[in-house]
Amino acid sequence: MAYASSPSSSTDDGNDINTCKLQFYKEISSHTNHSSNNPLFSAERYEQMIELIVNAKLKHPGKSNTQEITCLEAYVVIDFGGKLKLTKKNDQFSDGIIKYFVQLDELFGIMKEAHITIGHRGIVNTLKEVKKRFVNITEKQVTLFISGCEECKRKRSMPKSATKLVIKPVISNDFNARGQVDLVDKQLCPDGPYKFIVTYQDHLTKFCILRPLKTKTACEVVYQLLEIFTIFGAPVILQSDNDREFVAKIIQELVVMWSSVKIVHGRARNPQSQGSVDRCNQDIKQLIGIVNVK
Repeated sequence: MAYASSPSSSTDDGNDINTCKLQFYKEISSHTNHSSNNPLFSAERYEQMIELIVNAKLKHPGKSNTQEITCLEAYVVIDFGGKLKLTKKNDQFSDGIIKYFVQLDELFGIMKEAHITIGHRGIVNTLKEVKKRFVNITEKQVTLFISGCEECKRKRSMPKSATKLVIKPVISNDFNARGQVDLVDKQLCPDGPYKFIVTYQDHLTKFCILRPLKTKTACEVVYQLLEIFTIFGAPVILQSDNDREFVAKIIQELVVMWSSVKIVHGRARNPQSQGSVDRCNQDIKQLIGIVNVK
């Protein structure tokens, strides 16, 4: 999944990402509060905080020192599939979704994934996306990240006449005329080996089918889609909120496994249908969060 621009080559793409990442952390370092109460943890401080809280909970009541009491009142340590994560007390299950503190070295990758997931839709939407899962990411950090996004820079440099295009609604009059495939990330609360869920929704009926995934590779997604398509039929057009490369790889794999299938790539441009997909995926995440809490 490329950050910034359409890749000319995998090597150039990797170099672009590394350059953006280095520049991002350079800027973050110059703006970071290095005091002990800074909510953005280094990897070392993150582990120290978890160790402090775990050890403090083992002590008898009244034996904890002031620092331990303060930490116990503010934080909770939760085991995510064998890995300890730091969450905010009384806020870890807000909206049915577990939210946790991010480490400094995870910051770039998390914002990159969120920004691409929402289609480079600006600071407010990117911040809203990361706030669904993380406690300590700020608007300033998101602004800093987006200022280095090459894709967003290109959009800003486009002539105004080119950006003010009339968006025609996508209308489906038949079942299977258009289908939407997306991924729900469950890495924070996996069900055994299953860390993702693929969702497939018919554009006309809004009928939605879920399938568990161990990985988010195109090959595994295709195996699940084939099971769906052999029961309900394949759509004429397949679209996704993920990047274009994601759908292109899926269609490519589908053709390899099912040579007679005829599917073309499409993009969700209708705000109404897009809202339906967003609501569907959000409902799934909330239901998963509720089940996990129970």
